[in-house]
Amino acid sequence: MVPQQVNETKMVTQTVMQQETRQRSYTVMKSVPRTETRTRSVTKSVPRQVSKTQTYTVMVPQQRTEDYTVQVPVTTQVAQEYTVQVPKTSTVEESYTVQVPVTTQVEVPYTVQVPYQETATRTYTVNVPYTEMREESYQVSVPYTENVEQSYTVQVPYTEQVEQSYTVQVPYTENVEQTYTVNVPYTETLTATIPHAAERGTN
Repeated sequence: MVPQQVNETKMVTQTVMQQETRQRSYTVMKSVPRTETRTRSVTKSVPRQVSKTQTYTVMVPQQRTEDYTVQVPVTTQVAQEYTVQVPKTSTVEESYTVQVPVTTQVEVPYTVQVPYQETATRTYTVNVPYTEMREESYQVSVPYTENVEQSYTVQVPYTEQVEQSYTVQVPYTENVEQTYTVNVPYTETLTATIPHAAERGTN
């Protein structure tokens, strides 16, 4: 048998979406300005003249005499012995050998510096401290206390009632109608042709 293709028709159910307009109401909150007056207490500082007595210490100069010791340099003559090196000339005989065709002894006189010690006196000035009394006057500050009256201004707080106007937001509720679109499903029937293979006999 050879398969052959035929067309067949049958009913198919399909669901599609269509738009539909609806209305609904909902509640919204709004703030409406409203002016109201309230009274509140405030504190202010008012200057007031007051006096007080204050004690403080001041420095007063006072004459005072004081003795003290000072070092005064004095010049005196002091003799001091010391040793110095004084050069002295003397003749010294020295023998030495030289290389000559003929060797002979030769005396050669020459001068050398021979140190020796001697005592000398030298005068110089030194400072010898001594103590003396001197009287000197100067001023010192002696503290003493006195009472002084002083006037000054202080801030005295007081309370007063102040009336103030201001605006507040008062909420209120209202109903609002809104239109919106939704998709509503609906069902419809369609006719479709489906091809398929059918068997047939051979003679």
